[in-house]
Amino acid sequence: EFENYYSGRADFDPNEVIFVEHGDSLVAFSAGVFHQTRLGGLPCHRIFLDWVGALDEHRGKGLGRYICLHCMNHVKSKGASYCTLVTQHYRVPAVNLYRKLGFEVTADQVKILWKAGESE
Repeated sequence: EFENYYSGRADFDPNEVIFVEHGDSLVAFSAGVFHQTRLGGLPCHRIFLDWVGALDEHRGKGLGRYICLHCMNHVKSKGASYCTLVTQHYRVPAVNLYRKLGFEVTADQVKILWKAGESE
């Protein structure tokens, strides 16, 4: 699903995705996605922290923080001053991490927003 999502995007930038490997195994990955879209006929950018994940046996090692910061720095380097993500409320460790990184909960579905300068 991850490969299909990214391979079909005309604006795909390989720098927006980070993979963390341990030995020959992929153990964590994320993406800082800077979508160039149109809204009401006008150019619009949608900036997301997307696809954050780590294998259970590699959680608690700081990988989530590392991959999120990498992706947030990527979108910041592209000129973004904010970044959003969507997660489920029951993913308590993830929500806690996002809050520590400066994101704030903005809706019941736990849509989270980060603005540059509030937390680095």
